[in-house]
Amino acid sequence: MNKLSKEDLQLEYCGICMNAEPSNNMGNAECGHRFCHNCSCEYLSLKIVDEGVSQTVQCPTFKCGISFDDTTVLDLVKDSKVLLKYHQLITNSFVECNMFLRWCPGVGCNNGIRLDDFSSLTVRCNCGKIFCFKRGLLGGHSPISCSIYNQWIKKYNDESETLNWIGPWRNLASSNHMCEGDFYDKYIIQMQSLKLEASTLHSAIEEKMGIMMSFKMLGKTIEKALVELRQCRRVLMFAYIFCYYVKTNNLKYIFQENLADLSNATERISGYLERGFSDEINRVPIYVKDLMQYCYSRRKKLVQYVEDGAKGVESGVKGVKSGAKGVISSGKGVKSGATGVVSGGNGVKSGAKVLNLIKTSGCRNPGFE
Repeated sequence: MNKLSKEDLQLEYCGICMNAEPSNNMGNAECGHRFCHNCSCEYLSLKIVDEGVSQTVQCPTFKCGISFDDTTVLDLVKDSKVLLKYHQLITNSFVECNMFLRWCPGVGCNNGIRLDDFSSLTVRCNCGKIFCFKRGLLGGHSPISCSIYNQWIKKYNDESETLNWIGPWRNLASSNHMCEGDFYDKYIIQMQSLKLEASTLHSAIEEKMGIMMSFKMLGKTIEKALVELRQCRRVLMFAYIFCYYVKTNNLKYIFQENLADLSNATERISGYLERGFSDEINRVPIYVKDLMQYCYSRRKKLVQYVEDGAKGVESGVKGVKSGAKGVISSGKGVKSGATGVVSGGNGVKSGAKVLNLIKTSGCRNPGFE
């Protein structure tokens, strides 16, 4: 078969470069505007790679506003790197628009999480990270619900609200103002301790363990103790928030006693790990296990108290609507009866499933450790 000459083909003008091109070298968007393949490919590549646009790539014609559909984009773009980026952007958009899906906020983790059971909003990814599905908060915010945590963050970030924390001036060497009650100070102390222990304490213990490489079981015990210490710090940090919002009553006093007990136990295990292992080396695993088990039991009891007492305690929370156990809106009209109270570590309840999705770097949900 003879090839058609240029004269045998109908010529059209490209809407971008305005060059006359054969009809078989022209493509069009849904709106019908026509562009040559080279211009279309360059335009789409620019939008996808440089601007990160996927599903809303609009026709370049002035004031058109019609978007290219997926089929047209896949037909016009031939560069494999651009196509990969396009698929990543579509996947990101799909996850972000679906209330049942969320990216794991762990650094370097590309797993997508699907939540099938809203009875618990605290989930664990295959990478080992635990986070609040609703907010994407690493570590979760047990033992408080999402609604209380949202109010706290709003108050914490609102400069005008911070004036409500300032009480009468006292002549203190370290400060010229004080907070009304100690909830804010203790919240900050636990948050700072959590960050400090994550770096200095862990490295110090690794150095000690390097000297005692033959004691493998001791190393595993210490690692578990560090995990328990971090979990206790997080529970304490958010428990002080809960304590602030609960009105003063007998239940609050009981909660504060449990809170103080966990705080003392946490400081004991932290102090022992920080000081080093002055005991006989054979006694260290037993002593650390005893401390760790006690911290675990106190932490579970504190969290359980919030869960069991939610009807009585959260009904007194200022400005937070109370339901069976702190009913939380999970978005777009779907309600969940979850309190968001799930212990970290062993036995994390989760109705979540890890999905094998492609994630674009830089497109992640906010979170902190």
